[in-house]
Amino acid sequence: MQVLRFLGDTAAAGRHEAMLQFITGRGNATRAEVEAFYRNGIRGLVSDAVDAEFGRVSFRIDYFNAILIRNSQNGHFTLRYTDARDNTAELSAQTLEVLLSEMRNERNRNDFNPVDLNTVRTQAALIPAVVLSDNALNEIKNIMTNFFISTNTETFNAVREVYSLYTNSRLETGRAIFEQARLNCVAVLTGFSEGLARKIVDAYDDTVRNSLIRTLTTAQQQRLRQLR
Repeated sequence: MQVLRFLGDTAAAGRHEAMLQFITGRGNATRAEVEAFYRNGIRGLVSDAVDAEFGRVSFRIDYFNAILIRNSQNGHFTLRYTDARDNTAELSAQTLEVLLSEMRNERNRNDFNPVDLNTVRTQAALIPAVVLSDNALNEIKNIMTNFFISTNTETFNAVREVYSLYTNSRLETGRAIFEQARLNCVAVLTGFSEGLARKIVDAYDDTVRNSLIRTLTTAQQQRLRQLR
């Protein structure tokens, strides 16, 4: 409801408010209990969303749309690839090298050529959770969690500036990792609210990009760009 009101979608916010009143009106829980449950739960939801989105890259290999995923819990890699007819196949392995070996074996080698293997190796090096430090990922989680718990202009600006920071860093350094981090930021936000993601992207103005970072501290900016 907070996010919907912040985005100006009063109709949708009203529907959620009516549902909340229905729940509390039945005496199953007080409003304070519902809000406390939300605050406790949103931290885990944001953390899981960042781990999931920042642990993957999307790219193209030959005739396939591919997604390479690194599991944040055990470090295993999964390659999911889909052809033009929406036929999807999947390979999983404990390490990247084992995954590449699976791509070369008798069962799968008709799907891939040596260039494809090189592409997968290159893309693996762009998975933000592999390249960005734990400090960077934790900073992203904290900033996004703060917004969803306390939705206001200041916390929104902090989220917006994470996107701006990675966009600026990509333009200034030319490093692909910052472009990928920018895309993954949008993916996390889209999972919670497409309207929020659009508002974040639309707020960026590359003609004044150097003046956009006003809410994030210098220390936060350094953490967000910290690599392993």
